[in-house]
Amino acid sequence: MNEEKGYYIGNLLVTANEDNQDADIDIYDVIDGQQRLTTLSLFLLAIWEQAQEWCDNGFDSSNTPKDIKNLGQLQGDIRRRLLINEELNNPRLQLLDDDDVIYGQLLHVLNEDGQPVKAPRNRTFTRKYEYIRGLFRDGEDSTIPTVNKLREFYDKLINITLLQIEVGNLSDAFTVFSSLNSTGLPLTLVDLLKGRFIELAQRVAEESKDSVLKKWATFTDIFTSNNSDADITTTTQFLLNNYDAFENESTSSTTKGKSLKQYRDIIQQKYRSNVDYLQEIIDHAQIFAQLLQIQSHPSVNVNQRLSSLRRLESTQAYPLMLFLLTKCDELKLDDDCITRVLDALISFYVRRNITLVPKASNIRARMLKLVQDIRGSSDLRGDELVDRVIKELKELSVSDEQFATAITSDGMYDKNAKTTRFVLIEVERYLNRTTNTSLFDKGHPDNLDDYKANSSTPLWSIEHILPEGPLTDYWRAMIAPDDPDNAEDILEQYKHLIGNLTLTPYNSNLGQRPFADEDHPYTGENPYQYSKRDYADHGHFVGLRQGLAINAHIADTEQGESIETKTDWTPADIQRRTEWFKDQILTVFKFPALSMTGKQGTITSSAEASR
Repeated sequence: MNEEKGYYIGNLLVTANEDNQDADIDIYDVIDGQQRLTTLSLFLLAIWEQAQEWCDNGFDSSNTPKDIKNLGQLQGDIRRRLLINEELNNPRLQLLDDDDVIYGQLLHVLNEDGQPVKAPRNRTFTRKYEYIRGLFRDGEDSTIPTVNKLREFYDKLINITLLQIEVGNLSDAFTVFSSLNSTGLPLTLVDLLKGRFIELAQRVAEESKDSVLKKWATFTDIFTSNNSDADITTTTQFLLNNYDAFENESTSSTTKGKSLKQYRDIIQQKYRSNVDYLQEIIDHAQIFAQLLQIQSHPSVNVNQRLSSLRRLESTQAYPLMLFLLTKCDELKLDDDCITRVLDALISFYVRRNITLVPKASNIRARMLKLVQDIRGSSDLRGDELVDRVIKELKELSVSDEQFATAITSDGMYDKNAKTTRFVLIEVERYLNRTTNTSLFDKGHPDNLDDYKANSSTPLWSIEHILPEGPLTDYWRAMIAPDDPDNAEDILEQYKHLIGNLTLTPYNSNLGQRPFADEDHPYTGENPYQYSKRDYADHGHFVGLRQGLAINAHIADTEQGESIETKTDWTPADIQRRTEWFKDQILTVFKFPALSMTGKQGTITSSAEASR
């Protein structure tokens, strides 16, 4: 609207359709530019609808009878642009699958009676059209309030500049688009591989284009949320990890730039070997969706551990996990074997995220080498394969001594808050299992992993018992009674140690409140908000007395203290509780025992091997 005629909106990459020879008009397959063409078509349709609305309602102070009369010519021009021979069942633009059905329903507004067929309102495609349609609706806030403004916009719309590029071979498409200064988005790896699949599946495997397109839609739908566009970033992430897991012969990961040529060669080799490679990609993608927790693994135990690894940001191990889960039958890995591998990975990543050793790049290289060793060996199967993975991870990890030192001497929260939260939750659950006591029951199920309604914020967040700062006079006197001016230095040393941390849904409420308030002691009133220890809401303790097992050890139980009677929180308490946490963490996140002690050795039971 703010530009002159001839506004340049980008490029259109097309190839000639295989049915071109038998057609009366040129038919093209659109490789890049589908969204641009669809959006332009929806704009034309919205303009037609607004013109029809003015024709039905007659003229007013904004529009003269002559203005209304001239709308018929504009509508005729739009029908010609949207329909071949103005036939409703023959649109110039043909979309894929569900979108094509909805688009056809929307086009029914061009019927003689002017009544559109109602399209599903909850679909993204329909919502986008409704947004565009709203730009032209009559009213004071209308973007285009009069017939003259509508014709002015229409004139600009049909005179936009679009550079159409026709290619016979997609291999040069990436180079072409990278060198053009396009106002649109460049072709992605996903776009280009789609074209390659279409080309080779038709030419080599003699598969119909419709069949290939349907399979491609099945593939991209795996990484598409409900009523959303395809997630190109996640799809690309899968393609890179898929290459590393099944094709890479190097310990260096592939890149988007390298993988295009690599995949072009693989696709051709696979189809020439009578392998339905696109179906193979779909099968692998469904497993990758389990790693990302977009889909659930059928085993509850496996799925729980995949969820844990997702929270531990274990992307360097994706090629290994993808390969093992995809090839589990061939590798003789049952759910128990997979569970032990995942337990080893969880222990490894907790240790790695707390110590920051080894570097992420070193992990990836080691994982790729391990995958290649498994691919190249017919002996690594079942328990022997599991043992090899556990040994590899233990060798790559820090020792128990180094791990213990990192827990007790360094802040954990400031290194990796997500891993710290994960550790707190897992220790709590371990204590619930081993002591047979829990804050949760059937009536109040475990919600430690839940999120706030319609939010990505966890319901339970990390609470610093000694606040992060700035310190109040109460806390200065508590941690540095003989030298309050030194309180800030003490705070920096102790605040992020795990002994100073707990979990709560009331983080913002507890804030800088004192540990216990002797001036306003708790006497059973509700709500009570004077101290962190006794904070109560809706008839329940929701502060440090909430009932979490990890909170019982805020008190020095060996000295007869309890959380109900403890009145102070000092650096000595933080160090004591940190030592206690160290023992729990070393137990919870120990590596699984090896199943086999040698070729003639004994095999440990799965119950003993799992944590």
